[in-house]
Amino acid sequence: MDQINKKMKDYLILISSGNFRAILSLIRTLENINIDYIYVLEQDNDPILNTIYTKNILKLKNFIQNIEIIKKKYSYKKYVIIPPSETKNIKLLNNKNIFSDDIIIPLVDKELYKKISNKHAFYNTCVDYKIVVPKIYKNVNNTVLPFVAKPFTNIVKDKKLKPILIFNKKQLDNFKKNHNTENYFCQEYVDGKSYYLLYYFYKDGSCLKFSQQNIVQQPQGGSIVAARPSNIHNDNISELYEKMFKSLNFRGLVMVDLMKRGNKFYMIEANPRLWGPSQLFVDNGVNLFEALLYDYGVINKKPTVLQNQNQNYLCEKLINKDVIYYENIDVKNWNDIYKRGDM
Repeated sequence: MDQINKKMKDYLILISSGNFRAILSLIRTLENINIDYIYVLEQDNDPILNTIYTKNILKLKNFIQNIEIIKKKYSYKKYVIIPPSETKNIKLLNNKNIFSDDIIIPLVDKELYKKISNKHAFYNTCVDYKIVVPKIYKNVNNTVLPFVAKPFTNIVKDKKLKPILIFNKKQLDNFKKNHNTENYFCQEYVDGKSYYLLYYFYKDGSCLKFSQQNIVQQPQGGSIVAARPSNIHNDNISELYEKMFKSLNFRGLVMVDLMKRGNKFYMIEANPRLWGPSQLFVDNGVNLFEALLYDYGVINKKPTVLQNQNQNYLCEKLINKDVIYYENIDVKNWNDIYKRGDM
């Protein structure tokens, strides 16, 4: 890292464990542009240990509460924490008052963050902006199969709740038996083609944007296994979301999950955090990580957009017999995230 210029040397990027696919693509970006970073290892079986990036590891439990240990060990003017997950984001926002001014947390305030991240709150926000959303059932007893049970808030008593897809009566009975249904609202199930709209919103309200079409996904709305670039970020559907996020004064990374049924795009959820298949936008030259680094002064040059966007994404190790194919495409020779020579 000797070639880092003085302005870049002022910053240390702190990455905590979790959401490894996203973290791997972030680390590859930081290595490529020669930015100092530390990966804070909080668990012994972390997959980072199977990569070539072990030289920048610091083992430290509960690093949010022990940030001063990092500051004593590494002398930088500013430290940028890039949390990889919803749980870590909420923990950072809940503890924001303990951090000194040299700690940068690239998140909006907690109220706005939850307005986007919590599924019911974002649903209501989209309704206000006249964005197409799936219909909501009055309660679980008024549902029509199939449907989706979504948590009102993502984290309840420090436990992360996930949407539950319910296709038959047996699954419905299991849901009623094993979950507190009062924590969930019920929404129609929308099938069709799956897309992500991906953004980084700068502090001036402008954005760097990209989109992907999801081809293979794990069941129950799990991880994306295979995806390819899309162009919907240049369509009218993207303009609706850009207008909304700008009106909300949102700043930072956000992904909007969409399903296209017929000629309509339905909002499924939004995630204002890192997301698993980030290597896709990195490989296609629309590096949203660099947008974040520029926005907070870590790098001097605003990222540009490559015109030739034809790289695809695959995480073959996530494929199992239950994965969902949105299109009947052979992805076995696609660009696997884990077959890059650094693992």
